[in-house]
Parts: sequence; structure tokens; C-alpha cells
Amino acid sequence: MSNLKILFLVQRFSPALGGSEQLAEKYVDYLSQKHEVDVVTTDAIELDAFWNDSKKQNVSLPSKPYSVQRFSITTPDKIPENYFSQHFPISQPGPFSIDLWKFLNHPQKKYDLIIGTSFPYDHLIPSVFYSKINNIPFILIPHLHLQFPFLYLNATKLSLLSQSDAIVVNTKREKSMIKKYVDDEKVFVNPPGIITSINKSDLFNVRKKLNLDSDSILVLFVGRKSTEKGVIDLIESAKILISENHNIYFTFVGPSTTVFEQYYSKLNSKVKKHIFNIDKVSENEKWSYFHSCDIFVMPSKSESFGIVYLEAWLFHKPVIGCEIDAVKEVIDDGKNGILVPFNEPIKLSQALKKLFHKNLRDEFGEHGFKKLLSKYDLEKNVKIFENICTEISKL
Repeated sequence: MSNLKILFLVQRFSPALGGSEQLAEKYVDYLSQKHEVDVVTTDAIELDAFWNDSKKQNVSLPSKPYSVQRFSITTPDKIPENYFSQHFPISQPGPFSIDLWKFLNHPQKKYDLIIGTSFPYDHLIPSVFYSKINNIPFILIPHLHLQFPFLYLNATKLSLLSQSDAIVVNTKREKSMIKKYVDDEKVFVNPPGIITSINKSDLFNVRKKLNLDSDSILVLFVGRKSTEKGVIDLIESAKILISENHNIYFTFVGPSTTVFEQYYSKLNSKVKKHIFNIDKVSENEKWSYFHSCDIFVMPSKSESFGIVYLEAWLFHKPVIGCEIDAVKEVIDDGKNGILVPFNEPIKLSQALKKLFHKNLRDEFGEHGFKKLLSKYDLEKNVKIFENICTEISKL
């Protein structure tokens, strides 16, 4: 397998959190072992920085064995008026980076392959332009959220799909949707994966840290604390269970949002006694929370896959997700987890009650772990992705 020069474009990069961002990092980490990979991204760490200068952060950036170039974002209020009359659209999702466009107009080297991720963000527009002008094969990883076609399958996004030489999707349902617009043979299903073994001796006891007794039920949420991720639905269901005097506690781990902070500040003291609100954590801390919880819940209506469910299964934990197309392909309802409608906290509380029974939790967790090993082993899936890259680079 010959060494390739690869340009990888992603809207945010490590230490930014997010499913598509984390998958991009895993792909680049693997590809860079054999190939020369340059990452091009923005200087945003938090998603809100795409639109709000005050959300930009100065953080310690991890050292990588490959080049990572971060270009500054021009927020919508600062985009020069004449840019809106150009031949490319400037849309609400952003991000818009004049410097990134300039870089792609005058790249420092000749690449064999360009990889871009993910929808609905606009950094993909100049990357496709550059690939076509210079006759370089382009692989798109769109991460479609099928429940939002107006955002993920509008005219601009359909054009990007048609101009791509290969499209790598997470699920069969995503491929089925894309097949309506592009040739079937250029769409490849390769789901995200995670490392399927971990040294648990390095983990700490979260229950002990939180001073919880062994008989209590500990529910875990990991993700961005936004409305669409179902975090408020989960607290509403928590209110129901707490009012019924169940011995249950909820741990919320991940970056906050203004909406969540305003909502959380209004909770009464009785509810707050059962909730642990935690910001970002280290990788080891995250695994410790998964290891110590009884049930993992992320009832999100906005997912292209849901890699956190795999992380819960790594520790043999049952999961609860939202019954949207992408998640339906990951979670087998009634076998390794439970699916619930979005914005229905009563049904969510009923699903949690079902999992009060340890035997059922153990059964679901074991089925989830087996599915993880059979379908979502990172080592296998990154090799498949590399093979796709090699084949497409020959076009």
C-alpha cells in the first residue's frame, strides 16, 4: 500500500467534543501511521464559537504526530457585505473562514486525496471546490441527521454529495436516504467504532466519590447539555421518579448550554439533591462514570449514529435512546436497550423503571457488549476506511 498525501478537513478538531469530531480524530490517528496526513480545521472548540466570538476559548491543544492547521472563524456579524454576493452560499450553520478559503486556493503541497466531514457545515464547500479544480479525489463523511432533511439535504448539500467521489455513511438507513440522489456504488457503509478493551484498573469508584450507597440506581448522561440531546427530558423524567421516592441519582457529564443552565438554576433543592451536574472530564474520568453507572441514557433527537451507546456497552451497561432512524439501527429495542419517543418524559421514566431490575440490566448490557464486538470494533472499521481511501485515491 503506497504512502498517500491526504488532506483531512473537519469543522472542529481535538480537544473539541462531538461524535463526528472524535471519529475524524480516530481516522486521522490511524491513517497517519502509514500516510502523510494534514488536518485543516477551524479554531473553534465549542460549537457556539461558529456564531459567537465570546464563545471562543484559549485551551491547551494536544500534540499530534501530524500537522493540524486551525483557521480563524469570521462570525456572521463580521462577514463583509460583499461576500454575500459571491457564487457560494453563506448559511446559518457556518463556519465561515476567509483564511481557510485562501489556504485552499493556494495549498502548500499536492495531495492525493481529500477527506471532508461533516454536514451541515460550510467548510466543506471550499474543500470540494479545491478537489474539483485540482482533479483530486474527494471522500465525504456527511453524518446525516435524517430527521432534519431541510438542513442536511438542501440544494447545497445535495450538490456536495453529487460532486463527491465516495461517500462514507454510518448506517444502512443513511445510505438508503442518499441513494435517492447519488449512484449507489459510491456510497459505503462503515459505522464508527471504539476500542473494545480498556484497562479498568485505572478507573476510580464514582459511587464512592459521590457518596452513594450500593443499593441506589445511578443513571448517566454524557454529551452536550442541549435540548435536542434530550437532557431536559431526562431531568423531567427524574422529577417523576424522585417524587415517587425512588432511590435514584442522575449524573450529567459534558459541556453546558445557556438553555440548560437557565433551566437547571430553577430546579428545586429536592431534585438537585439527586443530580450531579459535571462539566467536561478527562478520558479516564469519563470511563470511570460509565463503569460505575447502572443505566446510560441519551434520549437525543439529533444523531447520525450515537457512539456513546457503544461506550456504555463497553462496560456492559443497558442504554436508553430516542426512537429516531439512526439510533434504531444501533439500539435493538428490548434486547440491548430501550427506545423512547422524544419529549415524552413519562415514557422515559417508565423505561427507567423497567431497568430497575438488575437481571434485565445485566441481560441488556451483555447483548450490547456482544453487538459492540461484532459490529463496532474500531480496529476493524478504521482498516475498512483505509481500504476505501486507497481505492478512491486511484480514481
